[in-house]
Amino acid sequence: MLEEQIESESIRGLRQKVTDKTVYVQKRNDIVLDDTATGFLESRWTWNVPVDGFDAPENAELDG
Repeated sequence: MLEEQIESESIRGLRQKVTDKTVYVQKRNDIVLDDTATGFLESRWTWNVPVDGFDAPENAELDG
């Protein structure tokens, strides 16, 4: 996307492409975070190292 020459006529389309990708990445990020939190509570996900601030699933609650 940014490897090609930027012409003043193409800035509007380039801006739209960047905005579309930004929205897509944000939505994917939200989905991954939600699945990780839910999976942790359902014991589908486990930490392979101790993480300060995270309780075992049986002691944790999902906000929302």
